[in-house]
Amino acid sequence: MSPLKALANGFRGYVNFFGRASRSEFWWWTALNLAFIGAGYALALWADTQPQDGAGVGLGILALTLVVWGVIFVIPDTALASRRLNDAGVSGLWGLAVLVPWVGFLAIILFGLLPSKNDFERFTVS
Repeated sequence: MSPLKALANGFRGYVNFFGRASRSEFWWWTALNLAFIGAGYALALWADTQPQDGAGVGLGILALTLVVWGVIFVIPDTALASRRLNDAGVSGLWGLAVLVPWVGFLAIILFGLLPSKNDFERFTVS
């Protein structure tokens, strides 16, 4: 799956917590998300080192942008993670593991690496 198709599928299934998402869809979505966040942080660090009259204004705008990005993407990120867990043969409720610091995040990464299961009936919505 191409990165743009993964992004389109992620927005198409914005609030769909059921069904399946392939590994490529999950990882392209995650990579694009992390690239944007990383670029935002790099820009914030750069803005922080620049001499300016309104100290911190550029940094504040960038911080606000990253917060808005996070708020907008929390639902599709969660939905896609749930669909990816379903595709790996694990209940989407394992997505709640991210509430456990570090261990939960690591669990989601490891589940995201699992191959797809052929148990199509278990998590398919008809």
